[in-house]
Amino acid sequence: MEKRREEKNMGTIKYPLFGVCIAFMFLGAFAGVVSAKTIYVPDNYVKIQWAVDNASAGDTIIVRDGTYTENVDVNKRLTIQSENGPSRTIISSATGDVAFNVTADYVNISGFTIKNATGRTIIENHSFVRRAGHGILLSDVKYCDISNNTVSENNFGIFLSSSCNNMLVNNRALNNNFGIYLGSSSNSNTLMNNTANANSDCGISLYDLSNNTLLNNKALNNKYGIYLGFSSNNNTLMNNVVSNNKLGIFVFYSSNNNIFVNNVVSDNNYGISLQRRSSNNKVYLNNFINNTDHVTSVYLSPYSEGSANIWNSTSEIAYTYNGKTYTSYLGNYWDDYIDRDDEKDGIGDHPYLPVDSDKDKDYYPLIEPFENYFTPSENISAVRQPENPYPIGEEREKKKIPGFELALVISGLLATVYLLRVKG
Repeated sequence: MEKRREEKNMGTIKYPLFGVCIAFMFLGAFAGVVSAKTIYVPDNYVKIQWAVDNASAGDTIIVRDGTYTENVDVNKRLTIQSENGPSRTIISSATGDVAFNVTADYVNISGFTIKNATGRTIIENHSFVRRAGHGILLSDVKYCDISNNTVSENNFGIFLSSSCNNMLVNNRALNNNFGIYLGSSSNSNTLMNNTANANSDCGISLYDLSNNTLLNNKALNNKYGIYLGFSSNNNTLMNNVVSNNKLGIFVFYSSNNNIFVNNVVSDNNYGISLQRRSSNNKVYLNNFINNTDHVTSVYLSPYSEGSANIWNSTSEIAYTYNGKTYTSYLGNYWDDYIDRDDEKDGIGDHPYLPVDSDKDKDYYPLIEPFENYFTPSENISAVRQPENPYPIGEEREKKKIPGFELALVISGLLATVYLLRVKG
């Protein structure tokens, strides 16, 4: 009896202890969430790197006004932001190497001027031997948010290496060699509302990657405005302004199946060039205005006999022109297109030849710039993470942006994109 009573008492003790253990487990989990703290530089730590080293994943580091000469390695999930914006908070690379080197997922960096990363990057056999000269470098990471920064006087302003599903929003890349550079296998990123201005080589570069989206960006006064090269496939460029570059949009070396829609390409020496077996790209509902040559394939031969790209929509589109509604395929607006429009539907009666090739024709050239063609207002829609966020019937993979709502409001052929940060 004594023994049985002892066993029973021991049993009654086990369950409360188990419950206490569970309770501590839950408390520990909540403590991990609640304990996220805010660290101030230079109040708590004089250097940003010291703040990063002493932070825990999920913390926020706020950097007060001033110039900080250092190279910051970010290897944990953090939010690093200036207190008062890029004009008052400057990060100057200490050695010419990477100013912000990000190697962790879910890192947010915003509100800085980042400069003087001028060191030389060495690549051998498609691998980095030395990484240097980057204002912000994302290496093998995902779900990072780089926003509201000014990167200037660097070799590379913002550089993504094998990094996917990141957001670059409202950044300015000025007076670098390369403004914003997405390197090999950096797929499914979104670049929105960025300005790449006066970079000596490329404003925005995409190199050997796929499924990236460029929305509402400006590429101005660069050698190459936007560059897609070396098998950069299935990317979408929409609502961008590409102006005053030597070459506006350069599609190079087997870069295929990209979509260019609702872009304004103006005042460049060459508006767009598709070269070296770059084919099946869809170019429509763009404005080509005041370029010395709207389209060039001057370097195409002898690598290919023609680019065989598509210069009008591949499905019919409902639109309104001069108060009347029509349904038709639609091409681009070319300011040097002079022909009749006997049906008064806003579409020229004869094709426009962008280059001297029978493979490349705009069969439905627009008489006026694309913004003068609208569909009825009942087609306006606002959606969260739309299955097909692109108008005019083009298919693209669903965009998933953690922590954000991407709302695309479409009114006919015009699209407005809103990026809404989700609380919590």
